[in-house]
Amino acid sequence: MKVFKISVKISLKPELFDPEGKTIERAINRLGIYVNHTRVSKVVEFEIEAEDREEALERVQTIASKLLSNPVLHKYTIEITEK
Repeated sequence: MKVFKISVKISLKPELFDPEGKTIERAINRLGIYVNHTRVSKVVEFEIEAEDREEALERVQTIASKLLSNPVLHKYTIEITEK
């Protein structure tokens, strides 16, 4: 078995309003630093054991789609590196 380091980035779909991002954007702008299109994402990192990269990816896709994200609201990206 190999060990893989996993990083799953979950964010709202681009067509959806991001209220947390908008709140952060307003706060930054109040500092006199002007930014636009602020979006908030979260990253979940973990390690997983699998025979190969393909098996690890399959397992992580199951985790991301069934537990970490809501397919109606979220998109996610997966990064896998062998440890």
